[in-house]
Amino acid sequence: MLAGAVVAPIDLPGFTNSAMDGIALSAAATTAASIGQPVQVRIVGTVDAGTVCPGTIAPLDAVRIGTGALVPDGYDTVIPAEEIEIVGNYAHITAPVSPGQHLRYGGEDLRRDTIALRQGTEVRPQEIGLLAALGFETIDAVSRPTIAILSIGPELFESAAPATVHDVNGPMLAAMAQAAGSEVVRIDSTAGSLGDLQRVIEELVALADLVVTSGGISNSPADTMSAFLENDARGECWQLRLRPGKHFGVAWRDDSTLIALPGNPVAAFVGFELLVRPAIDRLSGKESDQQLMSATLLESVTGGLGRTDAIRGHARIDDAGQVVVIPAGNRGSGVVSSLTEANCLIILPEETATAGAGDTVQIRWVWYR
Repeated sequence: MLAGAVVAPIDLPGFTNSAMDGIALSAAATTAASIGQPVQVRIVGTVDAGTVCPGTIAPLDAVRIGTGALVPDGYDTVIPAEEIEIVGNYAHITAPVSPGQHLRYGGEDLRRDTIALRQGTEVRPQEIGLLAALGFETIDAVSRPTIAILSIGPELFESAAPATVHDVNGPMLAAMAQAAGSEVVRIDSTAGSLGDLQRVIEELVALADLVVTSGGISNSPADTMSAFLENDARGECWQLRLRPGKHFGVAWRDDSTLIALPGNPVAAFVGFELLVRPAIDRLSGKESDQQLMSATLLESVTGGLGRTDAIRGHARIDDAGQVVVIPAGNRGSGVVSSLTEANCLIILPEETATAGAGDTVQIRWVWYR
């Protein structure tokens, strides 16, 4: 991300140039041209990209010109090569042409001293191209934040057989973190004993700007992440008015922050999207895009008064050009497959218990490619 705004040091393009191969001339020289009485203009030179026209050119003369070449002073139009007939040193013009045809004017892309790129802009190949066009060889940028992912739970290990489960959250959250613009430096797991948890967390906060954990943060005596946060002088454990993702925690270190999410994969997904992604944006130096969009429900949904519900949904543009949304088929909190059907979250605010088909709701896109 750009550490600051980039101001154009030059006009772009830096001079008026030709958009086509052809001849450059004054449009006034073609006023009387017709098929019956072509105007003949004398070609007195050639201007290619990177060269200038030598000497003084008479107003009624022309020059051959290449794409990108500087248009000589006094000339205000270009006729493409395929539209003219050249015999010897003369071009035969059979119709008047307008001033400004096939020209790229100096400064028409960007004017000197205007903002070319804003602070927090992601530096993609497109931005690198623009920076190069403006003459920059280096630029101040904010490094991608580093992130470590930690999955917590004895069920993730073979010693729990036959109750062992695969670690869903580690790979999923790592992929989300990378897609959000961060650098994942480690993916780890722990069975969750308090001693092991403390040791692994201290290792991870030394490695990464942000540590994201999942699991061990509800109200069970076995939830050691909750115990870790409650015993940590710089940690807090909260219960949010959010479903899914009620259980949430955070801890601070001098150079790192820890965010604790629930172990349920759907709750972890929602928590990352609503709570971790804005933190990544902040660390990256860009404004967080948390804007919602209105959409029309195609099926009713149920939430709960006094909490915000983030319901998996699939939104699309219908034949009338309107945004419509349908909730995921199976909305159970443990249904991982429902995440593959969702491209948005339907946000029901605390004061809304239900919304019916045809109602307008707010959605938040969740694009991951």
